[in-house]
Amino acid sequence: MSEDGAPIPFEDLALQPGEMLQVHSALEVVGDFLPVGLLGYLKNQTLIVTNPIADGRVVSVKEGTPYNVKGFSGTRHFVFKSKVLKAYAQPYPHMHLEYPRLVNTTRIRATLRSVVNCPATLYNPISRKETAVVLRDLSVGGGLLVLPEAIGRKDARYTLSFMVRIADDLEEEVRTEVIVRALDTQVSRDVTTHTMGVQFVELDRAARLLVTTLVYRQRLRKD
Repeated sequence: MSEDGAPIPFEDLALQPGEMLQVHSALEVVGDFLPVGLLGYLKNQTLIVTNPIADGRVVSVKEGTPYNVKGFSGTRHFVFKSKVLKAYAQPYPHMHLEYPRLVNTTRIRATLRSVVNCPATLYNPISRKETAVVLRDLSVGGGLLVLPEAIGRKDARYTLSFMVRIADDLEEEVRTEVIVRALDTQVSRDVTTHTMGVQFVELDRAARLLVTTLVYRQRLRKD
C-alpha cells in the first residue's frame, strides 16, 4: 500500500472498463478537465479511452497531444501524464493513450465529506412508501437528509437512491441500504427543518466510486 503521493503501477489501481477519467490538454494553460470513459488497456502498451466530452459534444483530438489525466479508484485520487498515440473516428471516437507505468496517488480519507444539494428518494421497505428528500451532507460513510416532514426512527433501515452526474448527458444511480443514526427538527425564523442522519450499509465498489467522485468534485470546487 503506497503512501500519499507515492507512485504506484497503473495496473494496481484495478480500474474496470466503463469507469470515468478526466483529461486536460497540457498544451492549454487554462481550461476544464473533461470526462472520458475507460474502454480498456494493455499493460505497458496502451490505455484506450473515449474522446473527451465538452458541453455534451465529442471533442476531436490530435495524435501527439499531451494530456494531464486524473481520476478516482476506491478511496484514492490519482494523476498522471500521457499523450495521444492514435485517434480513431470509427466505429466511434476513441483514442489510445501512452500507457502510464506509474501514477501518483493520494488517499482520500473516509471522513472526507462535502455539502451537496442532491435530490434523493428514501424508500421504506415495510410501508413501501417513497419519500422525496434532499441529500445535503455526503461522505463515503453516509449523509444528512432534509425531510419534508418528521419521519422514521433511530436504527430503522431504508433504501436511499440518488443520481450522480458524470458528464453533461450521463448520470449513474447510487442505490444503497441505509441505517438511521440521528433525527432532528430545528425551527428558525418560523421555518421548520427536519433532518435525518444516515449511515450507508456496505456500498459496493461502483457505488463507492460514484460517491467518492461526487464528494471530491465538490471539494475541488471549494478549494
